[in-house]
Amino acid sequence: MGTAKKDIVALMTKCKDCEDVIETLQESICKYEDNIKHILHTLLPEVEEPFHLHLGKWECADSPTDQCVYHDFTDPAHDCCVFCGDPSERK
Repeated sequence: MGTAKKDIVALMTKCKDCEDVIETLQESICKYEDNIKHILHTLLPEVEEPFHLHLGKWECADSPTDQCVYHDFTDPAHDCCVFCGDPSERK
């Protein structure tokens, strides 16, 4: 069992290292998305705060991000893109 335990500990250490990398990448993604939301906020004066914006994943030719963007405060279900107006279930 000694070798198995060493192998498990080594693999657990590698998993932890990977989790640390993922956490760092997620923090970077959040920072970039926050910057995008601040820029979008300048284009959408009707949106009270940048953090009210949600960056979607659906393609949107009308959006400067090329993806749908939703107003979390007025559209928490993300049914209506602020740029193209299409609901996500129709895409």
